[in-house]
Amino acid sequence: MKNVDKSETTTLSQMADELIIAHKQIAFLNEEKEKLAADLTLVNKELTIKTTEHKQYEKALLDSEERYRLLFNQAPLGYQSLDINGNFIDVNQHWLDTLGYYREEVIGKWFGDFLSPVYQVGFRKRFPIFKAQGFIHSEFEMLHKKGNILFIAFEGKIGYDSNGEFKQTHCILQDITEVKNAQEEINRQKGLFQSVIDNLPIMITYFDKNGKILLTNNELVKVLGWTHIEWETENIFAKCYPDPTYMKEVLDFMNSGERGWKDSRANTKYGTVIETSWTNIKLSDGVSMGIGQDITERKMTDRKLRESELKYRSLVESSSDAIFCVDEKGQYQFTNHLFASTFGKTPDYFVGKTFWDVYDKEHADMRFEASKRLFQNGKSESLEVEVPLPDKTLYFWATTNPIKDETGKVVLNLTHAVDISERKHSELALRESEERYRSLHENAGLGIAYYRQDGTVISYNRLAASNMNGVPEDFNGKSIYDLFPKKDAELYLARIKKSAISDKPIVYEDMVSLPIGNFHFMSTFSKICNLDNNIIGIQIISQNITKLKEAEESLKLSQSKYQVIFESTGTATLIVEADHTILLANHECFSLTGYSQEELIGQKWTQYVEAGSLQEMVKNHDLRRKQPSLAPKKYEVKLVNKKGETRFVILDIGMVPGTVQSIVSIIDITERLMAERAIKSKVEELERFNKLMLNREMKMIELKKEVNDLLIKAGEGEKYRILE
Repeated sequence: MKNVDKSETTTLSQMADELIIAHKQIAFLNEEKEKLAADLTLVNKELTIKTTEHKQYEKALLDSEERYRLLFNQAPLGYQSLDINGNFIDVNQHWLDTLGYYREEVIGKWFGDFLSPVYQVGFRKRFPIFKAQGFIHSEFEMLHKKGNILFIAFEGKIGYDSNGEFKQTHCILQDITEVKNAQEEINRQKGLFQSVIDNLPIMITYFDKNGKILLTNNELVKVLGWTHIEWETENIFAKCYPDPTYMKEVLDFMNSGERGWKDSRANTKYGTVIETSWTNIKLSDGVSMGIGQDITERKMTDRKLRESELKYRSLVESSSDAIFCVDEKGQYQFTNHLFASTFGKTPDYFVGKTFWDVYDKEHADMRFEASKRLFQNGKSESLEVEVPLPDKTLYFWATTNPIKDETGKVVLNLTHAVDISERKHSELALRESEERYRSLHENAGLGIAYYRQDGTVISYNRLAASNMNGVPEDFNGKSIYDLFPKKDAELYLARIKKSAISDKPIVYEDMVSLPIGNFHFMSTFSKICNLDNNIIGIQIISQNITKLKEAEESLKLSQSKYQVIFESTGTATLIVEADHTILLANHECFSLTGYSQEELIGQKWTQYVEAGSLQEMVKNHDLRRKQPSLAPKKYEVKLVNKKGETRFVILDIGMVPGTVQSIVSIIDITERLMAERAIKSKVEELERFNKLMLNREMKMIELKKEVNDLLIKAGEGEKYRILE
């Protein structure tokens, strides 16, 4: 055997040790490799789950975006979003429809390019403020694509990114052009009416809680005779009311502070006894104001009228509603003047004619079927009907009512129709305002003339022109010297100039020589001012008081017939006295209020009125008797029924000719107002929903960020590009 060198043996031993160590290392690495493979398998499963979840999130996000986009474009309010420079980022379809543009004509453009020139400057100033404070409410004039100007209201908020920096604006807008125009017209009409009302002649006195007179006006002095000094220094009450018991009753009413009107008889300094009506208003400083009027002549007329059968005839002919009677064959037996005048005819024209003589077959058949139902079942029915005329279509709310003979058989159909055309065309407020003004000037039943301060005629209404034996156009621009003898013209011109410097209307009574004869007139001279308080003319309202004493025309229908018509109108109807006493009420009125005949007749109507409506109704009630052309014919108030419930109603009021009584038709609109309020609530709910959608958009951005982060972790690229 060959001998082995010692150094060689050592080297082999070292190599063996190294091989053993290397083997152990390889075994350890194999174990680590197996662990790593297991870990990689687990990670792969987790990535598979995450990928599935990402896809689900992505689909939910796309669905949510689509729902938001549909809501965004179908919203009933306009929406716009601007960048930091005021350029358009987005608008919805309602915005485009409102202003008439296509989307590509808007996006990227400066917002000021769509404003009228005047409002561009305002936008430059307001936009930095908007961005600074984070919200804004504003109104702008915007240009429609066709060139017309729209008035737009904006509600806006600023959207911020995750760092709190400006991102974009979010603005809701609404076209308020029609509302703005209507409000301006209403304000103009109110200003004109207020100027006239401020000059009404009434008695006014101020007194303290002890009944001491502090102030009186000229009308009080003129009516009762005692001077201002005498009222303030002497016990004039003892002279007006010499009966101590009666005087105490008057003073108790003054000190009670009760609202409403109270009639009283008063002695005057002239030695006469007159009838007056007073109401009191307590002021915040403890002083009370008494408002009164001389109703002597009215009382005399009332007594005469109550003794006459004209009461029932006037009721129908003075009604503001169309009334007619037909028999079972649909043949007209009676119509009032209002119904006949709708067709440009007289009542006699319709007597004997049928529905088919007046209307086309479709409308006539509809009316006959409604009438036939009444004759079959004897039950009233209300329905909306059209009245087609050559130049327009009117709409009425008609109520059929049975008139029965002694056996209970229906012999006539009495139909009462309320004109609802204005409501149908959504122009009620503006048309009523125009009608009141037109009625004031043309149909007041009084002669009304307007003069400049130099005596030049501005306008005459029809009655004033008729008194001068002409038509209104004959007098426009003429001098007062062209119309009256020199002596009379100088007198009237002096009165005009005196009225121009007077703060109160001036009343004159004298005999006037006119082309049509000599008549006794009571004329009220008042200056009329515009909203800037500049005089625009002198108004002269003249009443021919000679005709007040003429006899009323004879009755054509018996009292019993008109009583039946009154009770069968189908609408709650009252006749009230000047002193607020209810003279007559029909069964519909009892049904509406819940009160019986004994509880209404002879009572003051003021006790059935909701407190918030009482002052307006009392003012209109008195105004209708002093200058009826200035009192609104229709207006809304609140009544209180027997159960204590508040009912919203429309009053339609006319005067009984030749009297100071008024006829009142009452239509309950409570349910309609409740519906309008429900609609308003829905609109507010939609606005809240729109704000919720804005928050939803921010949530979507956060979801997109989360999806991008998960994709990066999975080794993939970002799917969404998010603008900060």
